[in-house]
Amino acid sequence: MHTEDLGKYFQIIHDKGWNVYFRGTAKEKIPVGESMQRGPVSSLESNIRYALLPKIEDAHDKSAINEFIRRHQTIPEIIVPPSFNYYGRVVAKFDKAGKDEVERPLTPQEHITFVGFEFLPKEVRLISPNRTFMPYEVFETALRSLRNISLLKGI
Repeated sequence: MHTEDLGKYFQIIHDKGWNVYFRGTAKEKIPVGESMQRGPVSSLESNIRYALLPKIEDAHDKSAINEFIRRHQTIPEIIVPPSFNYYGRVVAKFDKAGKDEVERPLTPQEHITFVGFEFLPKEVRLISPNRTFMPYEVFETALRSLRNISLLKGI
């Protein structure tokens, strides 16, 4: 996956009224305050963690973003699209030591709530309550089901 290919994902997300924020790398996450201070990114890269937040007038104002989320009940959610041979997988951990894991396949029409994502070499990792992984083409199609919040009014 070339960095220039990631622009199509950025465009889908941006057109639906969401901003993408840098949250760090797989090895080092940065504090939310630092993400907000940096503001939204203008492009995407592999092996970087990103967060999705609603696009509002002041993209650096975390309290205004939180109020927008509360008022409009907005959280990123996508639906697993049909018509693929493989949809991805979910790995759920059940104990604190991380030893009790269950992996299951994603299924068509499954709803996935997530707060961000990371482009890995062979798949996209969704940052969600369970570790969720999707092939790039499934993620691209699923992004089209992301709620369009571009017409919602800020606070």
